[in-house]
Amino acid sequence: MLVPAAMIIYHLGFSVHSYLAAKVFPDFKVIECHPVNDDVEFIMNRLDGHREFLFHIDLSVQDRIPPRRAALIEALSAAGVKIHNGSHADQRKRFLQSITAELGFTPLTAAKTGDPDEKLIVKGDLNVAGGPERRTAARFPGLPLPPLPCRVCSPFEYYAARRRDIPDEVWADPTLHVERCVENPRGIVLRSFWNQGKGVVSIIENPNELVKKRNEKCRRWNYTAPADALTEAAFTRMRRYAENLRLSFFAADWVVDEEQVPSIVDLNLTAQWIVNPGTHTGNMTPELSIYDIPGALRL
Repeated sequence: MLVPAAMIIYHLGFSVHSYLAAKVFPDFKVIECHPVNDDVEFIMNRLDGHREFLFHIDLSVQDRIPPRRAALIEALSAAGVKIHNGSHADQRKRFLQSITAELGFTPLTAAKTGDPDEKLIVKGDLNVAGGPERRTAARFPGLPLPPLPCRVCSPFEYYAARRRDIPDEVWADPTLHVERCVENPRGIVLRSFWNQGKGVVSIIENPNELVKKRNEKCRRWNYTAPADALTEAAFTRMRRYAENLRLSFFAADWVVDEEQVPSIVDLNLTAQWIVNPGTHTGNMTPELSIYDIPGALRL
């Protein structure tokens, strides 16, 4: 009987055990990333015969982590190691929406010109408004980072405003991203998960928040296969992003319009997974609770 190869998780962030990857790949070895001075030889010498390697770097922009990332990918390939998430190194919102346009979907990026009364949302361009970058820079002085926002420095500072009320300096700030506000009467959003062809789509009903960050007690339906037109579209689009960006493993957040069309908001290569049974009380699919999602993603 073949034993599945254990995964190397090349990790930078909080404790690796607080992330979804540790639940999906329980037979893993972690190599802690030291982003300023890790070299190729050091990493290759720690593989210990493992044949799969996941880049798991909790930063939005990671093309220079480790400093010789391209050389590391080349060395791993030459050694016959299967590489996961090595090609995609930019999770910023503006870049993600450019990929959305390339795929033929309508991007969320808003134009400065347009209906002055249209409701838009102002966010940080980096995931989590640059929180991981600030934490990591404090640990590793000299870390190469993109510019960090000096306003809208937390996801809880994202705000909605009419186009007419958004000042010129916000439009001109490259650390911010202004998005179209996409809503539906029920407050439905999606959270999706992907692992090498296996997926889960969660429909979350949160009518109480515009930027939906507190979903623990909301009603939630979890699916491993399409159940209707909305989940069919989500699974199809999730696969398209995975193929285009050459991604093995990720989570994504989606907004849904009144015609039940999903649009990707964030793509996250290092989704955290801290599930408290006392707070996640809205599960509507007993055959697949939120606690079972990591298991549903295992190959």
